[in-house]
Amino acid sequence: ARCEFYVTPLIGYTCELNDVTVTEENQEVVINTDNHQDSFTDDDVVHFLINSETVSLQFFPNSILRQFSNIHTFVLDRSGLTQLPVFESCLNLNVMFVRHSLIPNIPARVFDACENLKVLDLSDNLITDIDDDAFVNLQLLELFIDNNLISRINNRVFRNQVELEDLTLRFNQISEIEDGAFGDLHNLLTFYLRSYAITELRPEMFGEEISLV
Repeated sequence: ARCEFYVTPLIGYTCELNDVTVTEENQEVVINTDNHQDSFTDDDVVHFLINSETVSLQFFPNSILRQFSNIHTFVLDRSGLTQLPVFESCLNLNVMFVRHSLIPNIPARVFDACENLKVLDLSDNLITDIDDDAFVNLQLLELFIDNNLISRINNRVFRNQVELEDLTLRFNQISEIEDGAFGDLHNLLTFYLRSYAITELRPEMFGEEISLV
């Protein structure tokens, strides 16, 4: 495995991962970083992404986050990921994109170590289920779960997400939303829900403190 290093305008020092295949859970990946730009080290990497033409990650190796512990923006688009791991060493992570992959669900507490995560995009996967405790340790600002296979939203998934401003659930198969499902989203500014399976949006889904305009 190797990184191509460069400085991304407005983002910072970047590692673009190349030439690695991960087919086993807990498989370690050691990235050769002998080609750092002058005066830069692993600790300076704040933006991480993959070259999907040379990288296949059926499972995510947490050794990447341990090696680059100061990553702020993390992009795993088209990685081939088949499950979300329990992410480690991600305290500094602010933005995560895991789109166009094969993730079937969002398990409980996989983001607990990423307590400063503010933007999460899991669009274009195969997600059918979100655990009640999937986001319990986060205070997200933006959450995108477009183009998945979700059919039901219960009233616990988004509890305590009082800072959430943007929520997008377009193009799922949602046919049922429990009353109170969005009741804690007091700062919600933008809400996108487009599903041909749902027949009504009731005020009770949002609670008394949220106004629909």
